Amino acid sequence: MTPTTDASTLVRRAIVTYGASELLTLVDSLNLQPSARVDVVILAPLRNLHRGRNVNAFASNAPMLAVRFLAELISADALNRVVELLGDNSDEPSLEQLTAAVDALLAEEFAPSVVATMLALAAANAVPAAPHCVTLLERREEFSLVPLELVAAASPLAPAHSVDPKIREQRAKRRDEQKLARQRQNSRPPSRPAKTKSAPPRPVTPSPVVRYEVDSENIIVPPNTSVQATPVIERRRIILTPLEETRFNTEHPLSGTVIALDVPFDAPNTDELSVSGKLRPVLVVAGAAEELLVLPIFSNDVPDRVPFLSWKQIGLDHASFLGLDRVSVELEPSTAIRRIGRLNDQEWNALL
Repeated sequence: MTPTTDASTLVRRAIVTYGASELLTLVDSLNLQPSARVDVVILAPLRNLHRGRNVNAFASNAPMLAVRFLAELISADALNRVVELLGDNSDEPSLEQLTAAVDALLAEEFAPSVVATMLALAAANAVPAAPHCVTLLERREEFSLVPLELVAAASPLAPAHSVDPKIREQRAKRRDEQKLARQRQNSRPPSRPAKTKSAPPRPVTPSPVVRYEVDSENIIVPPNTSVQATPVIERRRIILTPLEETRFNTEHPLSGTVIALDVPFDAPNTDELSVSGKLRPVLVVAGAAEELLVLPIFSNDVPDRVPFLSWKQIGLDHASFLGLDRVSVELEPSTAIRRIGRLNDQEWNALL
């Protein structure tokens, strides 16, 4: 690895190092049908990889969003585990602390290619420990990344074809005739416009004096006028079942907010069963005075979950997945709700 290698190239090399067969198996397991939940910039290259089976072409030419998406899926479990191992030092570990955590991952039988992908992705995300991640990739032989084999992208232009000489001659003759016709048209004297009586000048009405004011947001506007609002994206309304409509309000103040909440494990298909529940981030979709209707957010991917692409903007510390089974959570008077972040309208519409 050369010192000039940029972090994005590290991620492209990492998914190739992960292995072509393993990467294609991962892509084959994804739902690649068109959906509002996944950006087309990510979905289209993944569908091309699924059809063409050319990992090198994908790694060298696909948009970085699609490459990062696969890298996050590959390294999600390793990242979650290394955060647990680092504990209080996970925000900004030293090189020695990160080395010890990485060695523990290898001892737990995480594949070196998975760990290398995690390090490359962390470097590309410019986390505080990014220089240490690059150091481990350079120094540790088991984390060495294979060179990126550049593959030329397919040209969208049609191949050039020869034109019959007779057709070329006819086209040239037609162009000459059109040129001569334009010259004749331009050589004609211009026709004189008919004289018309000029209309009398209209009386000038003096403009009224308008006194301008400054509103609460320091915008200067004339009185009794309104500033045209910038067009905004309308938030898609979530559809509730008839029973849910009798209990919940989609206009609840917390609707669209990600909060930390103790979620009971009464939803189907959960892989972390316990008697009481678990404090985890959830997305509130509707609410009432004493209960909330939420979608739990998980750290692991299973078939009934979708990637929560806004995890970093919201403030979560690792790649996450949104469960599609709604859960009703009762609120006790003493329940403390910690707000993590709120989805904007565009993020809400892309997810639900």
